[in-house]
Amino acid sequence: MNLRQRLEKAIGESPAREVSPDLASRLERVVGPRLAATDSHRGAPVHELLGGEVVESGAGASVVVRRSFALGHRHGSMELSSLFSVSADVLARLGRDPRIAELEVRDLLFLDTETTGLSGGAGTCAFLIGAGFFDGGAFHVRQFFMRDYHEEGAMLAAFRELLCGVKGIVTFNGKTFDVPLIEERFILNRERVALRALPHLDLLFPARRLWRGAFDDCRLGTLEARVLGAPREDDVESRLIPSAYFSFVQRGDATLLPKIFSHNRNDIIALVSLASSLGAAVQDPFGRSGRELVKVGRLHQDSGDPSAARECLEAALDRENEALEDPLPFVRLAIHLEHREKDPERAREVVVRLLASGACRRASLVEDLHRRLERLERKLARRAFTSPGEGEISRSGTAAGKGESPCTS
Repeated sequence: MNLRQRLEKAIGESPAREVSPDLASRLERVVGPRLAATDSHRGAPVHELLGGEVVESGAGASVVVRRSFALGHRHGSMELSSLFSVSADVLARLGRDPRIAELEVRDLLFLDTETTGLSGGAGTCAFLIGAGFFDGGAFHVRQFFMRDYHEEGAMLAAFRELLCGVKGIVTFNGKTFDVPLIEERFILNRERVALRALPHLDLLFPARRLWRGAFDDCRLGTLEARVLGAPREDDVESRLIPSAYFSFVQRGDATLLPKIFSHNRNDIIALVSLASSLGAAVQDPFGRSGRELVKVGRLHQDSGDPSAARECLEAALDRENEALEDPLPFVRLAIHLEHREKDPERAREVVVRLLASGACRRASLVEDLHRRLERLERKLARRAFTSPGEGEISRSGTAAGKGESPCTS
């Protein structure tokens, strides 16, 4: 007996009580739409609409949608297989997590969620968890869906089975949002998963380091269009997804669900392509613009590889008209060359070219660079005086010619 039938029975059993037109209208608005849509939904199962299946677990039933893509599947400029060309060391550098260097691409789970809101907190839940992984000769996507709130435990239980062999995860803003949210929902369902303990490559942060300022923003959709060359067509807007899910739960309106699932799958595939593009930029940056060379050099500086940073920044100096917008990586390069590599001549060249570029607009930074230049020139003068070469004058004032000792009496 549904809620309407119980209400009608309760009202009908009391002959002294009548349902006013106003009350009937209110009941229709509150109760009627959801019950009518639920009946319609039962007549057309949503798992069939989505091309999925109902999966039973000890916690109940939920829906799982499975798709597989060939390794040659292309998302914009990148094939899925391109990620296998990126070394694990480069991926570790992108994620600032040295543990990733010990993993293989097949150890990684690419994770994205669709949620009931973006604010987080106990009232927000992930109604769709999408996960992608490489296995055999394909890339597989699994999407775990709760048709109503009471199926959350079952959805999480089904997702948890997939986590058994996972050694690392890849997300876009997952450190801040997706992973904490999933862990919180497990806790609220009296379960625990240690996602935050896994090596984690969150692509948002290296993407910002490499492309901040190049585009209007660094949202995944923007990077897909501008970096990967894969603009979304006929896609559902992210801001509409929570309300579309509420419409499905409340009224059985599944109109946008196929697009939401497609959106989620595209997000997961985009993670693979974006990781490949970022990896290629770091692994072989020298064919890129001076601006990108500077950004890659700074990324190497931040990850503790001054040698790789030096190569990128010195190459960028040859394209100074487009590269010297941000002087700080070059200042750090000059410091490194002077104090770590003990090469004041190259450090002086960096400072001279940096001052000539006009990129330094802060008076204090310009003054600091002039002081550094004076110190470097003093060091070079002392080096020339104490270590004379052919034809130079030694401390004794004698010409040090070929085959002569600079210390002749």
